[in-house]
Amino acid sequence: MRSALLLLLVPVFLVWHPLGAAERVLNTIAIVVNDGYLTLYDVKKEIAPKAPDAVTDSQIAERKKEITDKLVGDLLVKQEIKKRNITVSDAELDLAIENVAERNRITVDKLKEEIAGQGISWDTYRNEVLRRQLETLSLKRDIAMATLDVDETTLRDLYRRHFTGGVIYSASHIILQVVQGASDADIYDRIVEIHRAVQGGKLTFEEAAQRYSEDAAARNGGKLPSFRFNEMDPKFSEEVAKLDPGEMSRPFRSRFGWHVVRLDDVEKSDPPPYEQVRDKVRYLFYQMNQEKAFESWIKAKRQSSAVKVLF
Repeated sequence: MRSALLLLLVPVFLVWHPLGAAERVLNTIAIVVNDGYLTLYDVKKEIAPKAPDAVTDSQIAERKKEITDKLVGDLLVKQEIKKRNITVSDAELDLAIENVAERNRITVDKLKEEIAGQGISWDTYRNEVLRRQLETLSLKRDIAMATLDVDETTLRDLYRRHFTGGVIYSASHIILQVVQGASDADIYDRIVEIHRAVQGGKLTFEEAAQRYSEDAAARNGGKLPSFRFNEMDPKFSEEVAKLDPGEMSRPFRSRFGWHVVRLDDVEKSDPPPYEQVRDKVRYLFYQMNQEKAFESWIKAKRQSSAVKVLF
């Protein structure tokens, strides 16, 4: 009820307090795309997100085509997402956040710190930035699946190249990340102490990972998803490949930080039958070609849309 009252009060405010000259300029419609529009302020914000008011006319003129193309494309995508009623649930957002943290080998709490360090609030990142990214990815998948044709020869070729079987490792690790400004030597001393505590039986590997490890796997006792040799950091894979099942490594350094890793299991696998993974192969084809399909779509969409540039 409160928000509705605020909306009703806005026109009254504008009647009694007209916009100043500078405000009228910033709120001037600069680009019209179908039934949507962008203001001059949107243009300036695209050029300098943190200081749009400082953007000069010469900067706008210099980057006019680049910025116009970008803003028109973004608005067309936004309109198409709305038209197709593409939505992202809170559960999907939570899963995406966990995936982002895991890919960066950090905890969700650490991810929140990193986002805050970039001057973005967590609510803005989660509900605007990440949601928009997921909606756009969904649109790109839809476009690829609707516009790309694929035959059995192409699918079987993809299957041969991507489903080769091989050695699959199951491992657990403890990682201490090396952040900017931190002493590498101090972090090494810490990982050595942890290694000694596990080796001496003062802590189990799982307990040490839960207590000290600095990534999303910590809550699972350091257990990582199964992986092939070339799917991990090269140094990490090399150290894992040296171990026998159940054996723990000495501390070592990768580009992500200092690790102790335990090899839990090694499994040699044959590739699954083509018929069993055909849908996955087909989805892989769409993933690999969705950007090309999207570029073709956006080009055609521009040509068929009513676009007016008014600045």
